[in-house]
Amino acid sequence: MLTHILTHTHTHTHTHHPFTVRGTALTAIAAAAHACGAQLVPVLPLASAAVLSAVESACSRLSTPDALATAARKSEAGTAVAAAGGSGTKVAAATPKKHKSDGGEEEEEGEDSEAVVELAAALSALRALVQQLGPFLSPYLPRLLRALLHPATLARGAPEGM
Repeated sequence: MLTHILTHTHTHTHTHHPFTVRGTALTAIAAAAHACGAQLVPVLPLASAAVLSAVESACSRLSTPDALATAARKSEAGTAVAAAGGSGTKVAAATPKKHKSDGGEEEEEGEDSEAVVELAAALSALRALVQQLGPFLSPYLPRLLRALLHPATLARGAPEGM
């Protein structure tokens, strides 16, 4: 079952499956890594390819100038609020522009919310692989570092434990 999820997560691009299915598959990879540990080594090539492809796919969709600017505004707003924390001072944070999506919900301009969710799920799965199978990841280190040091990943902050 896990091999089927891994194969389909890796071989299909974001246009074929809803982001919730891809997110669930990435969550399954993370859960399998935590539950199985080193027993997952036989499927590590598939798992790492699926996770790294998901990170790269989400990063490419979040690398537009608008998306990076939106992430920077969010980061600055969070820093400004943290800096003013406890002082009672209100900080006027940059308010991102919003527009109505096809579903009638408001979305921030320049930000692909599905890609943000997929990136979070992929980084969570990557964290689990690093924690549980770190000694076996040396063949994937260059690709892993490129994914973690990508501007879209850095703009959203590194996950804890990485």
